[in-house]
Amino acid sequence: MNKSLAFPDPDEGGRYDEVPPSREGVKRAYAYSLRMQPGMVLNRHFHLITVTILPLQIAKYDAGTGLTGTAGPNGGFVSATATTRDGAYEVAVSVGASLPNAVSVRELHPLELAAKVAAAYDARP
Repeated sequence: MNKSLAFPDPDEGGRYDEVPPSREGVKRAYAYSLRMQPGMVLNRHFHLITVTILPLQIAKYDAGTGLTGTAGPNGGFVSATATTRDGAYEVAVSVGASLPNAVSVRELHPLELAAKVAAAYDARP
């Protein structure tokens, strides 16, 4: 997956490390982790964006297009899914974070990113 889909601003994308892509059979997962920022405490604070692409026929269920999540003080988890136009793949995007108030990140909308990744698949030759 092209990192610029998640981070159109190269400066913002530069704050994130790319986690090596994961391949489990036909499932593909791409992740981006915020580098330690001033005010973050190691093993306590994080911001992780994960994009998973899975053939729809082997997904446990067709989640359709939707947004789910949970949140608490200074943290939360949000996920969204989209399906490619041909119905072949499900794209799931999750964003997990536990950050101190002093650290700001660009607002990322998982549903929009899932749709962008699905559209990139649909636009391929």
